[in-house]
This record gives sequence, C-alpha cells and structure tokens, in this order.
Amino acid sequence: MITTRSVRSALYCLALCSVITLTACGRGTGHNAQTPAFDFQRLNVDGAPYTGNGDFATQPWSCVTDRHTGLIWEVKTTQAGLRSKDNTYTWYNPDKQHNAGNAGMRNGGKCSGSACDTTAYVEAVNVQSLCGTHDWRLPTQKELSTINDPRITYPGPTIDTRFFPDIHAAQYWTGVAYGSHYAGAWAWSFDYGYDRVDWKKTPKYLRLVRGTLAIQVKDPDD
Repeated sequence: MITTRSVRSALYCLALCSVITLTACGRGTGHNAQTPAFDFQRLNVDGAPYTGNGDFATQPWSCVTDRHTGLIWEVKTTQAGLRSKDNTYTWYNPDKQHNAGNAGMRNGGKCSGSACDTTAYVEAVNVQSLCGTHDWRLPTQKELSTINDPRITYPGPTIDTRFFPDIHAAQYWTGVAYGSHYAGAWAWSFDYGYDRVDWKKTPKYLRLVRGTLAIQVKDPDD
C-alpha cells in the first residue's frame, strides 16, 4: 500500500538526488573570468613570509595569503598526519543555526590526527595554531571561488599549483549547509571549477581559510 508518508519520502529523495546530480550549480568565476587577479604569497608554518627556494618537495610552505582578497589559505602536507593532503572528512556541524536542521555525520572520512569530520578537523588545526593563528574555519563557496582559476579546464585542478601543489582535482567541502535539503551541503569541485551539493555523509577533502573577504565577489551560482 502506498501511504502519504512513503510518497513524501520518495519525493524528498528525488528532490535531493536532483540537486546532487547537477553538473554545474555555479561556474566558478575567480576574480574575473577574463583576467583573474591572483596575488599570492607563501607563508611559513609560523606565519612569517616564506623564504625558501619555492620547491615544495624540499622546502614546503604551510599557508598562502591572497593579497587581493585578504584571505589566508591552508596548504596541506604530503606526509601522513593531521594535515595530510589525502585525508577526507564527512560534513559535520552540531550548531543548529548553521546546519539547516541536520548536523551531518561524525568521523566518517579517512584521516589521521583527528576525528574524520569537518568540525573535528577545524578544532584540531586551531589547537595546532597553524601559521600562528587560532581562527581557521571552513570556507564558503564564494571564498573558494576566489582561488579558482577559470582559465583552467577539466580535468583541472582549477587552481595555481605553484602555490597550492597539494591540491586534488576533486571536491572540497565548504561550511555551508544546503538550506532546502537538510541532508546536503555545498562543496567546490576543483576538477570542473564550480560549486555543487552533495550528501553530508560523503567523505571529501578540506582546505581551511581565515580572514575576511576584502573584495566584492558575485555568488558562484549567480
């Protein structure tokens, strides 16, 4: 027997699946689709300007400042551990004001150095005082769009690997829940260069940010 409850459940699943399978919720524009204005500076693990030889394999850096936007970005390590570039995390945020009614999944990724969810990783990095600060957080889609380079096409990665050599041409979580479907959250794809929605329980990569966006950037899905 088909019940009202089963119909509602089916409609909900169909709606979220439709959202998740969108191929381009918002094409990334970077700072400007014609002439992206990137102005990056590498930083040492203590937050001081990088003075190495620029070879990440032998003299790595830990953060990158975008002097155009005012944001500072985390750079991963190539070794196993808390900030390994290969760690993955499920989306989890217990704050009801920011999780759209669903906290997500705790500890559902594959990582080391912390529990493998977004909240646990942010807390662990802040305890570590990466680049001398304790205010690291998950970025928004708009913030991630500012380091996306629209001149680079699939398969990517759609970013300047001279500054972000740790990047995967794959999806990275944002801190933004998808309001219309509580089980989903926004991510950024660095293979195609756009934002999309996926289940919070899906393990993805992370790249933390700190600071306040100092320029006006249109929403990626505008």
